[in-house]
Amino acid sequence: MFWKQRAKEFWLKEGDINSRFFHNAIKQRRRRNTMAGLRQNDGVWITDRGDMSTIVHNYFDELFKNDDHGQPKHIRGEFCQVTAEQNLALLKPICPEEVKAVIFYMHPNKAPGFDGMNPAFFQAYWDVIGPDISALCRTMFESG
Repeated sequence: MFWKQRAKEFWLKEGDINSRFFHNAIKQRRRRNTMAGLRQNDGVWITDRGDMSTIVHNYFDELFKNDDHGQPKHIRGEFCQVTAEQNLALLKPICPEEVKAVIFYMHPNKAPGFDGMNPAFFQAYWDVIGPDISALCRTMFESG
């Protein structure tokens, strides 16, 4: 544990300045992130950068190729249909209890919303703002 803390302290001290430590860290990261080669489908290793680029291009080209129906082949047939019961459950209006349950399920100190308020605010003042929040959610679901 001591060495981990010491390394972190050294990184905080030396990691952001133009030092030998910084440049060695960059070199090490570059070596770790470099691909020396790619293996083709037939098992042959390719190390030429131009050929590697062609392999990657062909892989993604084949992955997202459209079939006769205009759908990418990797998602064709992956979706199940919604039953009539599920459709009714999805289409029913939301109730204030559902909105309250969602608000109180959230961790109080997580990221704030677009208004800058985190869930702790809504949980603390639910008695005051709950009806307005529920009405807002219902309006958003009904009108889009």
